[in-house]
Amino acid sequence: MSENHPISDMRPIAGMTVAEFSRYTGLVPSDEYDIEGGRVFVLPLNDGAGPKLESGSLPTAPTVCRLLLAARRVAQGENASSWRIEEVRRSGLCRESS
Repeated sequence: MSENHPISDMRPIAGMTVAEFSRYTGLVPSDEYDIEGGRVFVLPLNDGAGPKLESGSLPTAPTVCRLLLAARRVAQGENASSWRIEEVRRSGLCRESS
């Protein structure tokens, strides 16, 4: 089961459009889904936070950390400039911020 945690060091990103976020970070969402009042853009992160597997063992849970950008539409169209980020969260097995 995934648990969401705020990412304190990503708070300045709130207020950017998704296009600005991608230009700023070099990260591009791999998926998206609609929510009431907006859309969530999903970015898988490979931060190495997952459990180390012993040789020959199979993973029992997802080891992927996902960055979730909750955004609302601010302009017509379906491009990344049409969505302003309101909240940044993470889901999955992510390293805690220091």
